[in-house]
Amino acid sequence: MASADSAPVTTSKKVRPPTAVNAAFWLWIASAFLLILFGLISMSSASYELREQFADQGVSADNIDTYVTFVRVSGVALLLSGLIIGGLAGPTRLGRRLCRRILVIYSGVFVWLQLALVITGISTALALVVPVMLISAGVSIYRGSTRSWFAHG
Repeated sequence: MASADSAPVTTSKKVRPPTAVNAAFWLWIASAFLLILFGLISMSSASYELREQFADQGVSADNIDTYVTFVRVSGVALLLSGLIIGGLAGPTRLGRRLCRRILVIYSGVFVWLQLALVITGISTALALVVPVMLISAGVSIYRGSTRSWFAHG
């Protein structure tokens, strides 16, 4: 007869991710929040205000509708980018290598596109806050201290 004392002892230890992984996770979450916020603002801006703003900037009346449409489409793109980055940040924090790669590549593409928009004058320099956070997260997630965390994922 087996007694209760002979049952195997299991201890439940939660293994925490390395600090660099946590830092990258929170940078990605903050970036995702800002992207969703910027996307919602772009999508919900009043059309008449956008038209007035573009007219004041010297945009011809024929092109104003195109600019307003661009603002709306870019808002949708920002919102979707925020959702993608936020959705991939969790599995990456849990040690999923594929999610880490996809997230870093997606972040890099977003950074290059945002830089191009700022250089061409379509976007403001304030919009570079998110790319700086994405670059920091990408560098942090590939530090040497994270190798063992992603070795088994």
